[in-house]
Amino acid sequence: MLLSPGTKLYAIWLGLFLILTAPYLWVKSMFMDGMIYSAIAHNLYLGKGSFWDLQFTQTLYPQFNEHPPLAMWIQSKFYFLLGDSWVVDKLFSLFTYLVIALLIRAIWQQLGFKKELAWGPLLLWSFIPVVFWASGNNVLENTMSIFLLSAVLFLFHYEKSNNYGWVILAGIMLLLGFLTKGFVALYPLSFPFFSYLILKNKRFSQMLFTSLLLLLSALLPLLLLYFFSNAAHTSLSTYLDKQVVRSISSIQTVDSRFFILKRFLSELIPPILIGLLLFLFTRKSYRKIDSLQKRNALLLIAVALAGVLPIMVSMKQSGFYILTVYPLIALAGGILLNSSFESIFRQMNTSLLRRRVTLFLSGGVLLTGILFVVSYFGTPGKDKDKVTPLPEFITAIGNDKMISVCPSMTADWGLHAYFQRFGSISLDANPEFRHDFLLIDHSICDLPEDPIFTPVPNISDRFFLFKREIQN
Repeated sequence: MLLSPGTKLYAIWLGLFLILTAPYLWVKSMFMDGMIYSAIAHNLYLGKGSFWDLQFTQTLYPQFNEHPPLAMWIQSKFYFLLGDSWVVDKLFSLFTYLVIALLIRAIWQQLGFKKELAWGPLLLWSFIPVVFWASGNNVLENTMSIFLLSAVLFLFHYEKSNNYGWVILAGIMLLLGFLTKGFVALYPLSFPFFSYLILKNKRFSQMLFTSLLLLLSALLPLLLLYFFSNAAHTSLSTYLDKQVVRSISSIQTVDSRFFILKRFLSELIPPILIGLLLFLFTRKSYRKIDSLQKRNALLLIAVALAGVLPIMVSMKQSGFYILTVYPLIALAGGILLNSSFESIFRQMNTSLLRRRVTLFLSGGVLLTGILFVVSYFGTPGKDKDKVTPLPEFITAIGNDKMISVCPSMTADWGLHAYFQRFGSISLDANPEFRHDFLLIDHSICDLPEDPIFTPVPNISDRFFLFKREIQN
């Protein structure tokens, strides 16, 4: 029996998803920030630190308050369930993406579209470059996307039912989003206002009450934590000072405030091109979009822009900061292209030949995706020079130690994170070289002249390990 058109289309999407994400999701390397979060989560798993008292290394952020703790705490539970292999870090990222995909489909259905056609917005979302880059890099926005999409889903439920319980649930999701990465999680607070302007199905007073209820549901529990828990107060106060006040007043990572807007538009080029191809392929059967669905698409775009434009207040910007808005944009694009999705769906089932051709196509794309996963699985990735020798370094040094590094290596946070995550080894850049082992990156450091250090047999072409001689 041949598979249904919906199953084949989902298989094509899944195969393309595996192809796009394999170079990031199944290699051992990880973006520096993501590896730091993994190291902190792994420390929690080992009993080092607590929810409000995160620890990175003994020498670098022994008290880590750069971000709220929720995502790292959740990730630590994956180590309890699955062990502490490098694969667990990747499985956590994969888990967040699968949940995001399910939420995209749930919102799609809540808007009144067929679940068989949810492959369309999923396809548009998957082809956004920062989306497949982030798939295996464990950025906090992966986890935050789950909470913010849940909030949007609950608010759409409220639009249909007028049950304020959905608003309270949405507020709780925004609270969890804040506990994942702070104020950037609060942009769905704009949903009731934009809904009032665009959908025009609520009174102004109702919009104000909904907005207030949503805000209180998100912030009241947070304020109670802040004022009545000393640990929460200390952690959140430090976070607000370092990541909010300083990022606005003094930290600069880009040359223009418009960087984030330019990056947002450039990331949308691939899904726009895919949308144009789908439209051209199905233009003869294209049907006008229902007025309500047009307004839903505009609402989604407006809420997404509320997540992009405020970033311009700070000169500290990066492309992945707005990762959470792309599912909303993909859903808006899906609404505009729903007629094309329906046309493709129908055409796949018009003859036995087409059913067989699409069966082989979907099977071929899915098989190719699996082969991509197999080919990339366990390879070192972009940080090959750090990842490859790491097990031998840890074997030579031992776990849970502190070693010396030359001062020029202080800023290599990725190196700190790899050693901490996989060996609980802290790197000390004190120039006195006080520890039993000394690690040198010969590309930026001079080799030690101190005769009490002898080289460990060569493990790496870039990093040289020295051991202190035992003095009689």
